[in-house]
Amino acid sequence: MRKKIIINARYPKGADQFGEEIKDRLAPVLEKMNVSFNEPLELQGKIPEDGRIIFDASKGDSKNTSPLISALHSLPLLEPTRAAGKPRRKT
Repeated sequence: MRKKIIINARYPKGADQFGEEIKDRLAPVLEKMNVSFNEPLELQGKIPEDGRIIFDASKGDSKNTSPLISALHSLPLLEPTRAAGKPRRKT
């Protein structure tokens, strides 16, 4: 039996550049939000075969997560997860 090779979703310009993309979108939103995070904030989502990131807005405190998710909708596409060379949904 052949092993299936799985390659996780990734940003073609690298993780550091993707971090910059996130920072550029979240910085203006966080400046407007008068909130301090005493605990980590986790946004859950999926990456479908087309490489978009779809966040689950029903998780967490919507007062804090909704503006962040809205800002992140414009993130560049990722190269989707691949299994045996074929795109597959990543949860």
